[in-house]
Amino acid sequence: MNNFLIELIKEIPVKGGGKINYYVNKGLIELDALVYNLFKLNSIYYYYYFALYVKGAPIEKIIDTIIKSKDAYIIYESAINLTSKLDSNLLTKLEDAIIETKNAEYIYKFAHNIKGANIVK
Repeated sequence: MNNFLIELIKEIPVKGGGKINYYVNKGLIELDALVYNLFKLNSIYYYYYFALYVKGAPIEKIIDTIIKSKDAYIIYESAINLTSKLDSNLLTKLEDAIIETKNAEYIYKFAHNIKGANIVK
């Protein structure tokens, strides 16, 4: 693991993705190297913030990993805050995943707050 890249990733929840986006845009860091180190952290917390703030983040791969976590809060937050980055297939995956958590609070919030959610399921 590259400690510099790990430290940059760990800054995202506090500082946003400005620094990483700058380094990637200038060609100083490869996005693939960041993603590789991101997944070595094994933390849905960092995956979520990476998807939220880093331009070009592998949204589908991150969403699939978040879904596997079965964490209702992060699944819901991903749907609500990443809506502009999600296609209908990924939104459907998140919808199915929130239902599988059997967490009534977040199922209700998802159905109520996510535009295009299928509340009939």
